[in-house]
Amino acid sequence: MPTKGYPMTFTEFLLAADPALTRYVENFSMTSSLPAAAHEKLKKAQRKYVLTGGFSLLSLPLYLVEALPKVLNGIREQASCTARIRAANLQP
Repeated sequence: MPTKGYPMTFTEFLLAADPALTRYVENFSMTSSLPAAAHEKLKKAQRKYVLTGGFSLLSLPLYLVEALPKVLNGIREQASCTARIRAANLQP
């Protein structure tokens, strides 16, 4: 599992949630079918993966702490740029 707060791949997510399901993903073939029980578990795992963005509950706060300063800097830069454009449009 990533330790720096990055999202996991689906395989990493499965390894953390239910390692037995990883075998089905690694051996997937379009010509063979999955057992119904494994298919249902994979669908549930995939839905959870999509809803969490691939983050574990432990890594999401780390990611947010790392990303927040970058997001805030981007907002500040955008606000500053917008203010300069408005000021330039108000001058004769």
